[in-house]
Amino acid sequence: MASHHAGLALLGLPLFGLDLSLVDVVAAVRTSKRRPGLHVHVATAEQRSLITDPTITSISAADACVLTAADHGLVSGVVAMDAALKRGMTTATALTSALESSHTRYGAGQARAAIAAIDPLCESPGETRTRLILMAAGLDVRSQVSLKDARGFIGRVDFLVGDRVVVEFDGAVKYEGLEGKRALMEEKQREERLRDAGFRVVRLTWADLSRPDRVVARVRAQLAAA
Repeated sequence: MASHHAGLALLGLPLFGLDLSLVDVVAAVRTSKRRPGLHVHVATAEQRSLITDPTITSISAADACVLTAADHGLVSGVVAMDAALKRGMTTATALTSALESSHTRYGAGQARAAIAAIDPLCESPGETRTRLILMAAGLDVRSQVSLKDARGFIGRVDFLVGDRVVVEFDGAVKYEGLEGKRALMEEKQREERLRDAGFRVVRLTWADLSRPDRVVARVRAQLAAA
């Protein structure tokens, strides 16, 4: 069965910061084996009972997320965990149980840190990455916050940092055609209402996330101005 990030791929979970040239699997073997591009791991007792079932091609989402975090670090793990939580494929309790039953010698600390950093409110890998950058800088950040003004509900923003700085992550958003133009107009009106209500807005893209220091500097500048 596929394991680690190979399991994530089969489960349709996002892959971030991973070496895709390596495939991890679990098998009914006594010792782990490494070959070029392949790492065969010793299956747990529970996994052994499932290996012969042709309908099961991957270890559980919780196991795959935890093992990915242990092998590849906090960011890769949290990106997968957030998505799995959002889709109802796992729970925080299941992730903790998966870590405890994995008997992982190396990387257990970063897997544990990844579980502590999960947020099922994040709706995309870009949002998870943004949140982790802001958290690493020690900023007070909340996900998916609903904001209002004197006219009522403005909208739900990706992040609110402090009390007055809105941070929005823009992925592959396209404003083509009639629907796209309408969406763009609505977005501009929403941002105008946010600014009129006293909020500062920082918009980020994937390119911005490649320079975390600049992201933090921009947010801190808006916090100071607010």
